[in-house]
Amino acid sequence: MKTCAVCHQPLKPLHSFRFQEGSLCPECYRKASLFYKQTITDLSFDEVVANIVKAGQTPDGFEISEKIGPFLAVDRKHHQFAILKGGKFQEEFSTVHAYPADEIVDCQVKGDPAAEMSALSVQVKMKDHSDLSIDLAKKPIRTSSFAFRQSYHLARRMKDCLDKEKIANR
Repeated sequence: MKTCAVCHQPLKPLHSFRFQEGSLCPECYRKASLFYKQTITDLSFDEVVANIVKAGQTPDGFEISEKIGPFLAVDRKHHQFAILKGGKFQEEFSTVHAYPADEIVDCQVKGDPAAEMSALSVQVKMKDHSDLSIDLAKKPIRTSSFAFRQSYHLARRMKDCLDKEKIANR
C-alpha cells in the first residue's frame, strides 16, 4: 500500500495527491499547496517540505493552547490570544496580531437573542482604549435559526475563555 511521502500515513485510493517524487495525503497536500493556492505536481520533495514548514508558521512565541471555532486562538502558556481571519488559521496567521491577555478590560457578546433578527459579535475592550471585534454574523439573521443559536453558543464560549484569561492574569 502507498504511503504519504511526508507523514507516512497509508493513502486511500482516490485520496492521494501526486508531486514529482511521490504522493501526499489530503492533510499534507493542504499545507504543501499553501492552502490550495499552488499546484504541487511540478514540486520536488524539498519544495513540498519547505511549503509545509511555511504553512505551519505562527507568530513568534505563540503556541496554540485552545482554538475556539475559526475565530479565536489562545496561548495559555504566554497569556496571549489572536483573532483569526475567516477561519483560515494557518494561511493567514502571519498577518494576525497576538494580543496580551492582561490588556483585556472587558469582553461582551453583542447580539440580542430575544429579538427576531440580530447581528452577532464579540467585543473586546483593551487597556489602550482600542476595541477588537470578532464578527460571527455581520448581517442580522433570524435568532430562531440554527445558525444563530450555534453562533451565539460559540460567542459565549469565546467570551468565557477571554474572561478566564483576563482573570488568570491579574
